[in-house]
Amino acid sequence: KMPSEDFKKMNKEAGAKVEAFKADSRSLSKGDAALLKDIAAGGMMQLEVSRLAVKMATSEDVRTIAQAEVEEQTILGAKLKEIAKAGGAELPEEPDASTKEMVTKLKAKWGADFDKSYLEESGVEGHKQLKSTMSKVREKAEDAAIKRLATTALPLIESHLQVSQDEMAELG
Repeated sequence: KMPSEDFKKMNKEAGAKVEAFKADSRSLSKGDAALLKDIAAGGMMQLEVSRLAVKMATSEDVRTIAQAEVEEQTILGAKLKEIAKAGGAELPEEPDASTKEMVTKLKAKWGADFDKSYLEESGVEGHKQLKSTMSKVREKAEDAAIKRLATTALPLIESHLQVSQDEMAELG
């Protein structure tokens, strides 16, 4: 299990890397705009459920994971908006229906049940989906900034997945 301080340091360093690169100023292809929307949708899901977990989680470790996710997705979301604006693409303004449904389901849970559900839905399944999306982006994106974003974010997504799996195992 990764120590909390190492986890926080890793997240801070990864966030700085994402913030550091700039968007290209050319128009995005339809395919790249669609990939950007896929990233944004997954990020919004992670952000919304993690904001809830920061408030509702009973485990300090789960709150630490959720707070790191909020920070990661806030930085990633800002970079996505920058890339979309520079490339003339539009991103969703609000979470999709499945995200809203997930938030509603999580709000109905309490205590350890909430913690486990959050880790399963966001920490594990959400990161598996983000990993798949970022891998697809690395393979198919034409825009260099989008590829850099995926390449930069993928190791952090993989570490969040592993930390979430470790925490789930610890919670039983």
